[in-house]
Amino acid sequence: MSEIRPTHLCRSQSVGGAASAERSTVSLLIFPSIVATVIHVTLLAWIEPNSSGLRPYYEQTAKIIAAGFNASKVGTDTPAFPMWGYGWLLFIFREPALLCLLQFAFGLLACTSLLKTAVSTGYLRFENARLSIWLLVTALPWHALHISAYSANSIANSAVLLASAALLQGVGGSVCRLRWIALAGAIFGLSLNFRSDGYLLALIIAAILLWLVWPEGRARAIRCCCLWLAATYSMLAPWMVYTYSTIGAATLTSTNGGHVLFMGLGQLPGNKWGLTADDGDLRMHELLARHFGEPRSSYTYESDVFLKRSFVDIVQADTGEYIKKCSWNMASFLLDGFYAGVFDPAHSRINSKNELI
Repeated sequence: MSEIRPTHLCRSQSVGGAASAERSTVSLLIFPSIVATVIHVTLLAWIEPNSSGLRPYYEQTAKIIAAGFNASKVGTDTPAFPMWGYGWLLFIFREPALLCLLQFAFGLLACTSLLKTAVSTGYLRFENARLSIWLLVTALPWHALHISAYSANSIANSAVLLASAALLQGVGGSVCRLRWIALAGAIFGLSLNFRSDGYLLALIIAAILLWLVWPEGRARAIRCCCLWLAATYSMLAPWMVYTYSTIGAATLTSTNGGHVLFMGLGQLPGNKWGLTADDGDLRMHELLARHFGEPRSSYTYESDVFLKRSFVDIVQADTGEYIKKCSWNMASFLLDGFYAGVFDPAHSRINSKNELI
């Protein structure tokens, strides 16, 4: 005798199943890409593990915190670079060994949480033992990073993975679970306190959440989206208060954005602007000295504003060259890595005044 099921339940389960399948498809595209990117970045960090060029800045931030957030007592003109997350850890964990242990433990927690969540939500199956072994082997560079000192990337990337696990919990079923979305946003916001590069990524994720949850109703989708954004950016509120008190402007990021944009123009070999992808690029620092009437660090708030404006002017004056630069970056991304930054040994030859040493 065939079982008779209520029509409304069949329709509800059908809609829920379709929504869940749609989320599964998107998640299979998004989350493995995040994991692959993190592993790639940490492999580069393993090659140049100490990030020695940024170490003085991290220690400087720890001193500012110890001085009651009074940057004048430390004698620095770059109090908002870099993000203060790692400075807090250096302030709390005085011993490098303890900090290394924390980084390793947090990385292990993040990897384990993401894998367990992916399995429990059905996005990943460990039926094949060879796959399990392969995942463990490819994770070795990741764990190598977490035993190297002075790396904000370690904590930031672990937080991104942990946020991804929470997001999977939030959208992994037929109904969006708001408490997991809020937790994911808070953890992602925490990662931005270590590396603020992804502060606009939160908007992209919000748009994806809006799309995924829309089948449950417009009101719930908007609520989910707003909750994610509120949880993410509220974690940056203390940083904004700090920057307002030290540099007179509440910013979501550190004050090296203009430096990165301007220096990035030099990534195109033989570019018309005569710029190089070097923190100590002579033309950039000559431009700063000419504008301010004296040598000035490219990491101050004033330099940040000026370099961003200069970047826009350069791109508007020669858009074709900028398109060529972006095309070259895309080719490099696909064929030869995608970021040098603190992994570049040349970075460690720049002191706190942006002078080659």
